[in-house]
Amino acid sequence: MAYYLLNQKSLTLTWLDFDSEILPNFYKTESYTNPLCFIMIIHNIMKNTYLIILIILFSSCNKENSITESDKIAFEKTAQNYQSIYMDGGKNCEQILATLDENIEMWESGKVWTLNDLKKFCSHLPTKKVIKTYHNQKLLSKELGYDYVSQLYISQTEDTLRETASRIWRKTDENWKIIKMNNLIKKE
Repeated sequence: MAYYLLNQKSLTLTWLDFDSEILPNFYKTESYTNPLCFIMIIHNIMKNTYLIILIILFSSCNKENSITESDKIAFEKTAQNYQSIYMDGGKNCEQILATLDENIEMWESGKVWTLNDLKKFCSHLPTKKVIKTYHNQKLLSKELGYDYVSQLYISQTEDTLRETASRIWRKTDENWKIIKMNNLIKKE
């Protein structure tokens, strides 16, 4: 075992190396008064400290917190299923609202919508004839996911619209809930 002792009065750094078999007999002791030696020794101490911190961080990442392939697939299916029921409109209000967190914040057209606002509007959601879809789901942790969807569809007025949505999901009690959502709808 090695220890560094700093004598603040003389600004001397002493390196003590203990014999591991017979503590506390010293078998090597050196003193450094050269500032460059002092800096090098402090650098080595800090390097070892960072190494210990990294080892602790990596060892704390255990299999319980690892994202498995089945976790990814389950999240992707949940997000894609939500998009499907949402595009079918207000007839799926019960399923749509069950997927939203009670404290959800949804931004659309410069307005922030709460769950109560969404409950009032849900039955008015139109059915959309989807032409093209791009989607990407990313599981950020076992309890947090991100979902991005961009779809072209034909509206009830026969306009071609692009709706883009990004959502943050949180898993609670085995169910995924949307906690943040941002929607943008524009004419193509």
